Amino acid sequence: MKYLVLLCSLCLIGCTVSSSSSQAPVTEPEVIVNSYENALKASALKKKPLFLYFGASWCGPCQQIKANTFQTPEVQKRFGDFVVWFVDIDKDANLKQKYGVTAVPTYFVVDSNEKILGSSSGYRQKKDFLEWLSKY
Repeated sequence: MKYLVLLCSLCLIGCTVSSSSSQAPVTEPEVIVNSYENALKASALKKKPLFLYFGASWCGPCQQIKANTFQTPEVQKRFGDFVVWFVDIDKDANLKQKYGVTAVPTYFVVDSNEKILGSSSGYRQKKDFLEWLSKY
């Protein structure tokens, strides 16, 4: 997987270098969000809150919210206002503990300084989820 990401990055850099000679410089720095720390950096640079989603592959409601709610065009569009970071609680116990997650799915909206702006848990249908997310 790391090799695939590296290969794609090199291809993108090559395309950018070869096509950028007459274009204006990019004003917004790009951050590759491949870790929680980078998600926080991206949140600060883009001046967008961080949407943290805690879930697990074995969790039925987690799979339902990902498939039935998060994948809808309306939610995907709204996610554009956030830096989104998905946390597998079986792979990141430290982050789970840091945020006090005791059940999944659980989600937070935090600022780039890790101040929690809001949180909720459980399966939500699109309308209910968008209503909750609209507070942020």
